[in-house]
Order: sequence, then structure tokens, then C-alpha cells
Amino acid sequence: MKKKYADRIAAVRAAEGAKLSGSRWDVIQGGFDSGNYWIYGPSSPVGDILARLRARFASATAAVDKGATKSVSYERADLLKDADHLVYYTNNDGSPANDIQKLFALRAFKELPAARNHRVVGTADFLPGSYNDAIGVVDAIEKALKEHTG
Repeated sequence: MKKKYADRIAAVRAAEGAKLSGSRWDVIQGGFDSGNYWIYGPSSPVGDILARLRARFASATAAVDKGATKSVSYERADLLKDADHLVYYTNNDGSPANDIQKLFALRAFKELPAARNHRVVGTADFLPGSYNDAIGVVDAIEKALKEHTG
């Protein structure tokens, strides 16, 4: 499985490398703090996968300390303004997990470039516990890149 994961990373990097490095990515999840969502850093599980894919991080994710998350008010959707893509956690049925839909419902969120351009990427494998789950994240990112050219 480790080799299969490494092979998937290499294949997606080869096929989509320009899109990955030419756009900025933030990683978010609905928070468990009332009225807040979480921003994950580059060393989070999804951040690590994006780093292996050689994606660039947008400022919100880039500013999170190693091994940490940042809890911010839903009203601070503006923190995600320079992200071209947002990766977030979904339930197994594809619905938004952990109240992130409260953020998605806000006008300020809907006006973000990533939201306006339909580049909000959900994955049920957001907290991968295996190489198979990590491949699921890679697959979600690849699918989003193929669906949104340019």
C-alpha cells in the first residue's frame, strides 16, 4: 500500500503538477468550538499530502504552526481569500461534516474565489488512518483538478 500511495502521488504530481504549484490551497474543517471552524496547517494529514503533491499553501494554512490547528470564527471567512482551492472534511455520504456548512452558508464565504469558482474540495478521508485513506485524498484532489481546468 505504501508503494501504491507513492505511485499515486508521483502520477498526480506528473499529470497535475502545474495546477498544484500554480494555485494556493487552504485546508479547513468545521470546528467543535461553537461558532468556529478550524484551519489546518501544512503538517496536518491533508497538508502533508498536498506538500507531497508539491502544492502551494494559501496564507491561512501556511500560517498555522506545525502540528496545530487554528480555531477561528465563522465570520472570518476572509482569512481564506487568497486560496484558489479549499479542502474540507465530509461525511461518508459526501455531505459537509462538523458544521462546516455554517461557514459555506455565509455570504462572505460564497464570495471567496475558491467558492465562486467551485473549487471547494470535500473528502471523507480528511483524517486518513491508512495509505488507502490517503489515496482517497489524492483521488479527491486529482478529480477536482481535472474538473476545473485553468
